[in-house]
Amino acid sequence: MPRSTPGAAGRRAAAFGCVMGLALVTAGVVRASPPPRVSVITVDDFDGEPNWLNNMFGPRALLNSGCGDQMSVVGQSFAANALRLVYNHTACDSGWSTQLDGQNAYRGRDLSDAIALRFYVRGVASTTRFRVELKDATGASGSENVTGITSTWSEQLIDLTGAFAGVDRSQLTRLAFIVPQDYSDDPDMTGTLYFDNVYFQTAAAEPADDAGLLKEMGRRCFRYFWDLANPTTGLCPDRATSEAVSSVAGVGYQLASLPIGVKYGWVTRPEAAARARKVLETLALKPQRPDGSVPNESAYIGHKGFFYHFLDSNTGLRVWNCELSSIDSSLCFLGVINALAYFDGPSADEADIRTYADLIIDRADWPFMYDSGSNQIRMAWYPESGYAGHWDVYTDEAIEITLLAASSRTHPVTTDVYYGWQRAQRHYASYAAYASWTGTQFTYYQAQNWLDLAGRTDRHAKTPVNWFRNAWSATRGGRQFTIDKSGTFPTYGPDAWGLSDSTVPGASYYAPLSHPRLNEWDPDNDNGTIPCAAAGATLTFFGGDPDGNLALGALRHYYEDFDDAAATPRLWKIYGLVDAYNDSVGSFWYSNEYICLGQGALLLSIENHLAGNAVGRRTCSFEPLADVMDQVMWPAWDINNLIYAREAEQYDAHSAGAGMNIEYHPEASSSYTFQLGTEAGNNIEYDVKNYWSSGDVYELDITYSEDVPGNIIAVEWDGGEIGRFTTQYSGGWLSFITSPRFEIGQISPGDHHLRITNINGGTYGVNLDVVRVYAKYQRGDVDNDGDIDLTDYGLVAECMTGPDVSTPPPGCPTTQFYRADLNDDDDVDLGDFAFFQRVLDVP
Repeated sequence: MPRSTPGAAGRRAAAFGCVMGLALVTAGVVRASPPPRVSVITVDDFDGEPNWLNNMFGPRALLNSGCGDQMSVVGQSFAANALRLVYNHTACDSGWSTQLDGQNAYRGRDLSDAIALRFYVRGVASTTRFRVELKDATGASGSENVTGITSTWSEQLIDLTGAFAGVDRSQLTRLAFIVPQDYSDDPDMTGTLYFDNVYFQTAAAEPADDAGLLKEMGRRCFRYFWDLANPTTGLCPDRATSEAVSSVAGVGYQLASLPIGVKYGWVTRPEAAARARKVLETLALKPQRPDGSVPNESAYIGHKGFFYHFLDSNTGLRVWNCELSSIDSSLCFLGVINALAYFDGPSADEADIRTYADLIIDRADWPFMYDSGSNQIRMAWYPESGYAGHWDVYTDEAIEITLLAASSRTHPVTTDVYYGWQRAQRHYASYAAYASWTGTQFTYYQAQNWLDLAGRTDRHAKTPVNWFRNAWSATRGGRQFTIDKSGTFPTYGPDAWGLSDSTVPGASYYAPLSHPRLNEWDPDNDNGTIPCAAAGATLTFFGGDPDGNLALGALRHYYEDFDDAAATPRLWKIYGLVDAYNDSVGSFWYSNEYICLGQGALLLSIENHLAGNAVGRRTCSFEPLADVMDQVMWPAWDINNLIYAREAEQYDAHSAGAGMNIEYHPEASSSYTFQLGTEAGNNIEYDVKNYWSSGDVYELDITYSEDVPGNIIAVEWDGGEIGRFTTQYSGGWLSFITSPRFEIGQISPGDHHLRITNINGGTYGVNLDVVRVYAKYQRGDVDNDGDIDLTDYGLVAECMTGPDVSTPPPGCPTTQFYRADLNDDDDVDLGDFAFFQRVLDVP
């Protein structure tokens, strides 16, 4: 669905204005006057799945089935489906109720900012009135009559400060619609009522800008983990529709959410510490399975320090005969590391957090999950059948698992395990990436949400990879794949992308194939479903993208562009954007579901985007992990000064002359090469766009194979030759270790042109691989002394102007001001300090 014009926010405001212009009068009810732009929390629109749960994940029920009442969801609606109540209140109170605090009624739902209840209703025959009742966790209730019901749909708005003033809105448990027996004056004691779009209107203001919207999305993601946590174990559920089962991976995201909740004032630090302590106590003290045969495998939380994938939320023990999972345990460990790093205070709860966290991290027996024959970590172990699977191909999961395995303080494996998975490069359109098996989006963003990987290239002997840049390229490729298929699936488009695992129409879980993926020979299996969190989890990939933040554009689209006929948001519910939607199946479908992994990934991405990779920096402050990362990755330098990099796979070069082609060479630094033909004068040309400011000196380097000697290669920049090099022979085939560097000089922002010409062709063509353009100084090295330290921090501080001020302040020379503008937006403000924190060389 294309972005609406004018904006959907304005369209929705206009629709609400029309609704509020109606005379919604019922006897004895004083109507509130809501603000012109309202925020809502949907109780039930009867459109989601499964139908027995409302949008707050509580069940619906008849008040008294003994009355002969009937309740069903039907397509007789104001907007899509509606609830139909066929009642008979001759012998008892008739009606239906809906639970507001989830399935297990742990506590009341906090709707403190709700100011009105709104819903659509119509009757059949003599049905003209009924009663609305609200109840809280203490048993207090309030009710109000609604009259004047006709056979035409009308919206009812009930002020919650009148008859409901005695009900505690911070712990609401039930909403009921009742046709009581005491309506004995009804001429006909039976009838039919239809209800649709039941929701609370809140006092919350519409987010004023992008940052405000992201914070509100983050707050609602956080409330998922906070509201639904089990009171006994503290564990959050895997899904909102199934509160009885927890995913141990989701518990990792739950732990990482707590420092974010404290930071933004959603909970207090003591509250967060108490919750973290309860969760970690469960993880640390619930029994681990001993070696040998045991009579009851469901009596344990894990084995050898790892955790079973799914746990009973009430007991913390294994369910469904599930596997002992290396990846789900790893995500849990990353959350534990975040809690350990953050809760460093003197309180008893925070001291216990550190004790439990150390126990959990150090107990994991990584050699138990390691296969020395393949140098790979195993995926799973079952007590009934043994090991299953290996992490044998690249995914973000492999990065997380191997870094944790090598950084264990007590049971490590060798750092060589980090190099144990297959690296195979694939491409889609002009985007090349080392591919995951299915190409699904989460396999490219997961590690980026947890770890500070931006700018770091690993030390693999043959195929060193910058995984952050790889994730960016794969994400752009996956987005382009979605755009290219928008003719098949109308759901897809430039603002609707990010194919990843999610619920889909008719199924509770589905894993689509996207691109770039390793098994390119398999047919596409996507079906038009978009998971809302998948694009949003890539916010940090596009912070400086010239096309704007594509992830933010997608989130805006989901938030703004999908109102129903009543101007009620379809995708924006109690915990933010729902899991997934599909507009390609004949009618608009959305999943009435939230899944912990999507909620967690979106929350971490938002926080990293708003706060300079705060979660990644917190995780990497764990010294053993940071040490291993330094052993297997080069320091984060190229994010500071790399302005342009192209590999042959990206197909953006133009060629002139004979014998020009792309060749696959797995020994090359990026698997493919561009062959420069033997005929003198053959050339390859690149269009280079510089988005950085002018005024600095730039350098160019070119990687080529050393197998062909004697070719003279000329390098031209913007029509002028900047140097030549003669290819060498070192006895190796496609070694790709020669990388001559040329000084270009100052480069202005805008379009530039690079030409590489074979001016003295030899017997064989020359294979070129990677072309890079650098600024000579590191971005952040303001004093240009070769490091980025606190002296540079002081120079940035001297040039601080605040947003949108492009003139240096007194005492800040122009050159220093330019170098202090680290994010290149013509001012020096908090954004530049966030950038500086990412590249600082000292703790």
